[in-house]
Amino acid sequence: MSADFELLAERFRHDAESNKVWLRYLTEKGIGEPDTAVFAHILSGQEAWYRRCMGVEVWEMPNVPATVAAIQDLQVNWQEVLSARADDPLIHYHRLDRTPGHLRLSQIAFHVLDHGTYHRGELRGLCRARGDEDFPETGLSAFYLRTNS
Repeated sequence: MSADFELLAERFRHDAESNKVWLRYLTEKGIGEPDTAVFAHILSGQEAWYRRCMGVEVWEMPNVPATVAAIQDLQVNWQEVLSARADDPLIHYHRLDRTPGHLRLSQIAFHVLDHGTYHRGELRGLCRARGDEDFPETGLSAFYLRTNS
């Protein structure tokens, strides 16, 4: 696996851990819409892009259950995609509106990670808007502090 893909694999571990932390938080607090829809969107987007990387056309967003098992499955799938490549292939796909596109595998992986980070930030904003200040800290530095201690 190339150094770039090793970094991406590490970031997918961070992403999965962050998603598990947020799932636990949303579940324990009994928080529903719109937070659960945002969280489901993170997982669905990750699955849609994984399928595209595997050569499967995606015409609608997949329905991924918000479970620890689903989060772990997504992480394993992305780890396998990244570890199987020494090169950085161009992935041809269609957007949901059927517009064709193509990106490098690394670009897609970085997008998927950025997408999750962006929407977990959105979850923080929703919490703050409700006055909830006990939301989890899942930034990359917090991940490094937890895993390097």
